[in-house]
Amino acid sequence: MIAPVPSATKPNNPRRRQNRIVTADPLTESCRTLLRRLSWKGNHSAKPISMIGLTSCHSGEGVTTITHGLAQAAAASGEHSVLQVDFNLNHHKSSLDSRSQGPVGVADVLLQDVNWRDAVSETDIPGLSILPAGRPCDDSDDAIDSQYLPELITALKSSFDLVVADLPPAGEVSSALRIGRFLDGLVIVVESEQTRREVVSRLKSQLECTGSNLLGVILNRRQQHLPDWLYELF
Repeated sequence: MIAPVPSATKPNNPRRRQNRIVTADPLTESCRTLLRRLSWKGNHSAKPISMIGLTSCHSGEGVTTITHGLAQAAAASGEHSVLQVDFNLNHHKSSLDSRSQGPVGVADVLLQDVNWRDAVSETDIPGLSILPAGRPCDDSDDAIDSQYLPELITALKSSFDLVVADLPPAGEVSSALRIGRFLDGLVIVVESEQTRREVVSRLKSQLECTGSNLLGVILNRRQQHLPDWLYELF
């Protein structure tokens, strides 16, 4: 479960502060935990998955942030090749870091303007590459419905140890449902205390009806209503 929370103010207790264990930020730790639960090559699984997608019920639930965190965590060991893909084709600006964007991306590949290898860029993180959304696509359905989508996904899965796809919100954009059935699995990102259980349940049924393999749900931005120092007592 992904649950990044802001650090709470701790009491002035020198003894507890001296014994306090400093850990990585919650998002990084949560992404590492999620990776340990996935059947991918990094866990030496017998039947590893190669490509997963993250989606949500609504926009703004943190899909892009978690997708990037998960991709970074997977590449952290330096032993595996990881690709982060942006399928938000209707965005005029890629959800990936603009400093790492190339001039072309997924939309250009699906419309057969470029080879996918020419659209992939390496990052400063060893083992991590990105494939941005590419050209602004006012009608993303034309690209997603392209006959080349399955071919592209197959090529990416065979070329990287793990591909993490940033998908549009499946509760708002139907293209996420059409992409999901070609992936090895999907994960729904749910913003805590914002998205109702009934909405998530309905999306779950829709994904399963389209043939998607739902791996689980990530609860994002969970509110910790007690201060950190109180949790440390137990």
